[in-house]
Amino acid sequence: MILVVIVKNKSELKKAVLNREDILVDDIKLIKMLKPLMYVKKGDKRIKKLLEFKTNASAGVALSTLVGLEVPVAIVLIVAVGIVTIVAILSEYEIEYDKYGKLRLKPTKERKCVS
Repeated sequence: MILVVIVKNKSELKKAVLNREDILVDDIKLIKMLKPLMYVKKGDKRIKKLLEFKTNASAGVALSTLVGLEVPVAIVLIVAVGIVTIVAILSEYEIEYDKYGKLRLKPTKERKCVS
């Protein structure tokens, strides 16, 4: 049985990504923000480098070239969701639409249970 966490806002998304949950995004604005991340090639070496930038503006420029967004749009995404969450999604999740038009984020690695 697969447990899917339904997220309806940015803070729920951050928490679910931090916990490496299987995620279903059920917010149209959030889906529109995250949709461009679907087109990033998995394993791209530039993903981890996003964490090295000191400002949202410089990270926004790097994200815009990686994802193919305009710089202001990339900066808004970084401010809204956070660069750590974006890097985690890009490096640890598969992103796809489900049959109902919701965005599904599936972790690529098994979640480790702490006992």
